[in-house]
Amino acid sequence: MHWVLGLDLGDRGRGALAFTQWLAQMLPASQRFVGVHVLEEGRLQQLLRYHHLDEVQRKADAAIATVISTAGAEPVLQERRVLCGGSPDKGLADVVAQTEVRGLILGRQAKRGQSRLVHLGSVARRLLRSLPCPVTVVPPDLTAEDIGDGPVLLAVNADIPAPGAIEFARGLARDLGRPLALAHVTLGESQLANELISSTAVSGGFFGGIRERQRQHLDAWIKARGLGELPCHIREGFVVDQLAAIARDVRAPMVVCGSRRLSLAQRLFSSSIATDLAAVAEVAVTVVPDPAQ
Repeated sequence: MHWVLGLDLGDRGRGALAFTQWLAQMLPASQRFVGVHVLEEGRLQQLLRYHHLDEVQRKADAAIATVISTAGAEPVLQERRVLCGGSPDKGLADVVAQTEVRGLILGRQAKRGQSRLVHLGSVARRLLRSLPCPVTVVPPDLTAEDIGDGPVLLAVNADIPAPGAIEFARGLARDLGRPLALAHVTLGESQLANELISSTAVSGGFFGGIRERQRQHLDAWIKARGLGELPCHIREGFVVDQLAAIARDVRAPMVVCGSRRLSLAQRLFSSSIATDLAAVAEVAVTVVPDPAQ
């Protein structure tokens, strides 16, 4: 089993590189890490107007070597590949498809706490949509010192089976030597009122009954999957905001989420919680497809 790091030669790749180095230090020595950089078609065609393909390849190799050397990551990323042509997301997905990969690691555009129009970037968005394997998205300004010493956090939703996320989180927590904890967010009264009916039309006990049924449903979901012995952090409010806050408060090194695998049409009306979390969280977020998907 190995991991693939999507190498970005700019600033947005620094956090992913630091997280990869941390993983390599924490995981068993049997885990390999492969760095892959894709020269996308448009950029490649521009370069080939003035340079031979072999020269382009050599310069790309040299640029990658410089980035890795500056980060002190040579022992971790001894295996590197440069792919010429095509789109970066397809190139990375093709590498993943060629062998058994435990996860793909990518950087995002927005720094921690930064408000900007684009948070993820097109490559990360497409790979989170297709999920050729578990995809980890890392803030660009994350350093090894920023990685928390708390539990691996598994975000749970009682409406999503998520066997892939459960298996991935269990195995990774075990290999990292970290405990595993659960995080669940329920809608508060204001959100429930907006989604259901006007809050002025119901008594105060109405929302309490909904929350109790939600809690019973969650407890049954957790027990059915053998997770009952794990601590579960439950909060009310907006899901992405509260999951990010839980991860920060428990000093989680990363959050693991399952995926609903929304189609493009569905995304027009409903966002993906996992993708939204990966775009704004202060920690690495791994989105895991189910085995059957």
